[in-house]
Amino acid sequence: LRRFMGDDVLHALTISCENFTKLDFSGCGELTETSIGLELVTRHAHSLEELNVARVKKLSSRAVRAVLTRCEKLVKLVVDGCPLVEEATFLASKLPPGLKHLSMNDCPGVGDGALRHLARTLGPTLEVLNVARCPRVSDKSVRLLANFCTGLVTLDLSRRVEKGLPGTYVVLSDEA
Repeated sequence: LRRFMGDDVLHALTISCENFTKLDFSGCGELTETSIGLELVTRHAHSLEELNVARVKKLSSRAVRAVLTRCEKLVKLVVDGCPLVEEATFLASKLPPGLKHLSMNDCPGVGDGALRHLARTLGPTLEVLNVARCPRVSDKSVRLLANFCTGLVTLDLSRRVEKGLPGTYVVLSDEA
């Protein structure tokens, strides 16, 4: 079903159900930025707490920015494998104050600027951060996260070294 779900199905869902708190559209490759950014945010900004749009290839920075800016109750956001999500997405967004879990695995446009903004804005609120395979993330950002994000429990920094990028295969977790 995920593979065939398009804007028309999402539109029908959002019209009939207006109080979603958790939505998972991971792998729904037919969805566009219009449906995610406008349909979803317009109808569910007041209640949405968790959103997974991993591997929605047509999802743009503009749509993610709309989600971040308008969904004030957002606690968890997963944008893994969304190639159009970039640094400016996070720099131009007013981040939800309760955002605790952010996964940006395999988003090549995300780098130090985004992490600097996240660290300074969310600080100790952020508990889980995944920036695996984000080649623009440097050690400088990691030091900043260590200083500002004291509530961080899980940090995934694994990177691709087969492309010659420096990197550590590290998943830090304080979970017992």
